[in-house]
Amino acid sequence: MAHHGQDLGGAPGPLGFDREEERLVAMAALPSLFCVLVNPRGLMDNEELKKRYKKVAKDVEKDDRRCRGIKNLDDAITANTRERQATGFVVAANDTTLRVLTCAHVIADIFTADNHNQFNLEEVNALFRFDVHCYHHEVNVRTRLINQKISERLRFPTQTRVIALDTQKDLMVLEFDVGYLCDRDETDVGGARTWCEAMHPVIHRADADPSKMQKMVLAGWPPQRAGSCAIGQVSFCHWTYDAITAVNFKGYTMRLLEIPGMVADNGFSGAPVLNGAGQYVGVFHGVFNLSTGYAICSQDVRDFLQEHNVLVWEPNDAEEA
Repeated sequence: MAHHGQDLGGAPGPLGFDREEERLVAMAALPSLFCVLVNPRGLMDNEELKKRYKKVAKDVEKDDRRCRGIKNLDDAITANTRERQATGFVVAANDTTLRVLTCAHVIADIFTADNHNQFNLEEVNALFRFDVHCYHHEVNVRTRLINQKISERLRFPTQTRVIALDTQKDLMVLEFDVGYLCDRDETDVGGARTWCEAMHPVIHRADADPSKMQKMVLAGWPPQRAGSCAIGQVSFCHWTYDAITAVNFKGYTMRLLEIPGMVADNGFSGAPVLNGAGQYVGVFHGVFNLSTGYAICSQDVRDFLQEHNVLVWEPNDAEEA
């Protein structure tokens, strides 16, 4: 099986890079990207857990309705961030396992500003099904059905589990066995299903914050548009959440990288914000005022990954990410 932890490497890029370099940065990230799909589990044997979830979800809905009545709420970057599809990218890997970093607000219906710890990881995995599919599988689906309407039933997702979660920082890590990633599925026409042995390289975190006016590339996976990207230039690195919006009804505490012009649709949440070396400087969170993108800052991501030992493997399997 191919080794999935290859270093994208490279030295930090200059403040600006041309369109060809932007394209190359985005293209290099594609094999590391995953579409993340989250669905509430409709049937649960645990009645007590089901009741707790329904109560919390009802409280969250009340908070949302109350906050949506506040004037200028549409200026809040969290106003439209409850989609169930996000982008994820590889931050740690060994020969058998991938760990994918994404955003936590795909499960925003289980936490409120006053309570971010209502469910433990085991319960979160029982409440929701977390699936991914990789860029190679998407390319095969689209190549096979060129100029045809693509049904979601033709995609074969891989089930994952949450191993690290911080809803206050809007960060989540999924883990799964790379051997179960589908590459090509032709069972609908009497064919076979094959498994992906392509590379899924680790995207590494930049050692330093970006400079003001440094150009960045956002590589993401909005619905039906795998491999989309957006461009922007950094204006500030460590805004607190409350400094940029008066409406923080989810109680977020992360610091944010501000990137004017980096406007992206639903589904980009969780995507890497990349410098010219292909290293990530933040994890995309949302858009403010339809013109400015915000990403969770690199230091908060580093602290989260360290706290939850995401980059640590068992002896003899370790690979620094």
